[in-house]
Amino acid sequence: MNWTDRFAVIRRLWTYLRDYKGRLFLISMLIVAGIGAELSGPYLLKIILDNHLAVLGTDEEHLFDPDTFWMLVGLYAASFVTASGMNVWRSYISNTTAIKFMERLRMELLTRSQRIGMRYFDRQPAGAIVSRVFDDTESVKNVLLHTAGSFIIDSLRVLFLYVAIFLLSPRIALLSLLILPMFFAFHYITVRYNGKYLKVIKELKALKNTIFSEAVQVMPVLQLFRAEKAAAARYNEANDKLFKNSEKRLYMLHMTDINLNGLINGLLVASLVWVVGSQSLHTAVTFGLLYTVIQYINQICQTIGQIGIRLTHTNDSFVSAERMFALMDEADENWELNQTEEETIARIAFKNVSFGYQPGQQVLKNISFEARRGQTVAIVGLTGSGKSTILNLLQGLYSPNEGSIYVNDREIHTVDTAWRRNRTAVVMQDSFLLKGSIADNVAFLDKNMARSQIHEALSAVGMSQFAGQKDVKGSQHALGESGGALSFGQKQLVAFARALAHNPEVLLLDEATSKVDSETEAQIMETLRKRCEERIQLVVAHRLSTVKEADLILVLHRGEIAEQGTHEQLLQMRGRYHRLYMLQQMGSEVEAG
Repeated sequence: MNWTDRFAVIRRLWTYLRDYKGRLFLISMLIVAGIGAELSGPYLLKIILDNHLAVLGTDEEHLFDPDTFWMLVGLYAASFVTASGMNVWRSYISNTTAIKFMERLRMELLTRSQRIGMRYFDRQPAGAIVSRVFDDTESVKNVLLHTAGSFIIDSLRVLFLYVAIFLLSPRIALLSLLILPMFFAFHYITVRYNGKYLKVIKELKALKNTIFSEAVQVMPVLQLFRAEKAAAARYNEANDKLFKNSEKRLYMLHMTDINLNGLINGLLVASLVWVVGSQSLHTAVTFGLLYTVIQYINQICQTIGQIGIRLTHTNDSFVSAERMFALMDEADENWELNQTEEETIARIAFKNVSFGYQPGQQVLKNISFEARRGQTVAIVGLTGSGKSTILNLLQGLYSPNEGSIYVNDREIHTVDTAWRRNRTAVVMQDSFLLKGSIADNVAFLDKNMARSQIHEALSAVGMSQFAGQKDVKGSQHALGESGGALSFGQKQLVAFARALAHNPEVLLLDEATSKVDSETEAQIMETLRKRCEERIQLVVAHRLSTVKEADLILVLHRGEIAEQGTHEQLLQMRGRYHRLYMLQQMGSEVEAG
């Protein structure tokens, strides 16, 4: 990461920090006040030693002034109390500011990630995204909380220390300046090689998160196939790589931080002894001066060592901020295009649409059809023919490679995404349920949905026993994660009720009744027929009995529309649809027998 990239990150972070300008100004004033109080202590001690204690037991003892002496002692103690108070106040304000900043940053990351197209999530593991939202923001927060503020404090402290030493002894001050080029050269090398390990470590941490998350999600499958050892070995392999890279980085950091600090301190003290020794041959050097200068030089060495450590941590945080902003900079999917709220979706159309998830591998080829309000369009075909991909494109999860998708008379990429999705509901084959009650899952984060609306939707999908009961078996029954207390069929019905409760203008059904019994399926189909005039319905199905009443049936084969028409028209063609229908009819007769 070069300096141009670093400055770009700083400028971008400042766009968030400038909302806290008042707090930052107060922190700056507290920093200056704290450093001034801290550095005044050794100087006051010098005056006490040279001007007061040094005269005791000498011919000048009568010059000793007890009142002045005790006043200086009081000021010496007060300087440390003041410095501590300023530091505590500054630390509190810095902590609260950093926490507010991090909360805002994480909320924006979450908001932006919800607006990113699915292509990004296809190529990014979930663990890597979670790592950016939590680990990277924590790293950036630490820079603001510890590194940035402390870097400024330490830099000012070094400056003030050099000014104080120069006022006491210009020769020693000039000598101590020699450490600065040594420090910058040494830490330039450290920061440069630290970056080599840093990105690898962050990638391995993200990989560990992904492996662990996947293992938790598919734990029943791991146990059934006795794959626990293989999963543990996979995690352990990533863990070993992380350990080795972290060990190399830590070894390098400790070698530079600790040894550099000790080396500089030793060289400076030895040089100081040589300078004071040679100077004392010509002019007297007071004990107070010697003590104060040694204290200041020790503080310079310790502070420079801390600056080196913080520079290394800053490099870590620059990498984190770069990863974090890369997530924010993904396409924003046409949000907030000032769509008219009163407008409704009356027509959707595909015109010569082609699409592939991977370059050169087309899943859909030259798809064209139209659906208007009050119509049901069914999409059937063999597995892998592209049925669900049509629904994904219509939801705006992906963009077509060729052709256009229209909502009313506008191309989909010119339509406000939030407006369109607020008017669309989808029921998928694999239903996702939140941890909470059945009512919570039907409302799905809509706190304003009336209970009567929830109960009506549950009754419409054959879950009236849940809608009418008020005890633990009813709609207030708490579900486990992913709806663990329900069967697969019941989960699908709750997802169906959720879609109906939101009264969408476009309803997308992707194998929405594949896990329910035939009687419940018939009840759901009857509900959809009654409400068909209110909306556009697109139905993806393998079970052809569920699409017999559709106004238009599209038969897909290898990504192309092989046949289209009503149920009766397609049977008369005696093509692919006819063969599929007859095979399913034969299967039903065998089951009945």
